[in-house]
Order: sequence, then structure tokens, then C-alpha cells
Amino acid sequence: MNFKIIDIHTHAWPEKVAQKAQDNLEDIFKVKFVDSPPTTETLVKYMDKNNINMSVICAVATTPEKVGSINDWLFSVRDDRLKAFCAFHPDYKDWQNELKRIKDLGDGIKM
Repeated sequence: MNFKIIDIHTHAWPEKVAQKAQDNLEDIFKVKFVDSPPTTETLVKYMDKNNINMSVICAVATTPEKVGSINDWLFSVRDDRLKAFCAFHPDYKDWQNELKRIKDLGDGIKM
């Protein structure tokens, strides 16, 4: 059988905030990350180790101000193996333009 394995819901953060994100999530959920820090580099290593062909990074914007910068980062890491379900927020003022950017540069939206 020849098929692709796609992990449809993953998370990763830019290097500069990955450790903080990991610490916060471990504190909130009372769990320890298996692989750390949660960066795209760690994600790709995990994918290679487990024969995963593609992963979708699902982003979360906790405030409207974070939408643009989160999506900019997602667009920059997106490639043949890493896909981007972009961040959105119900209070984001420039939502029409952001939807166009996501349509042009991303793969979907996480709401």
C-alpha cells in the first residue's frame, strides 16, 4: 500500500518563544513534552522518526494583535512538508485583508 501519513494537528513556535510556550503549556496541562523545544526543527525530526510525510501546524491567536505576526511566521516556515492552518481572531479589525493573505499564502484557518 502506498499512502501518505499526514499529522493534521500539530503545534510549533518560533525559536525565540518556543521554550516559553512549552513552559506555559506544561504548567497549564501538567504534562511534560516528549520532544522539546516545540520548534519546526523538532517537529521535522519527529516526522522523520515516525515516517510522517506532512504535518499541519495549527496556530492560535489569543489576542487580535498577534494574528499578523503569527501568520507571517507560518508563511515563512511553510513548505512541502509543513502546512499552515493560520491564526484568526474574532476581534481582528483587518479580517478581510488577512483572509486574502491566508488564501494566497496559507493552507487554511484554525478557529
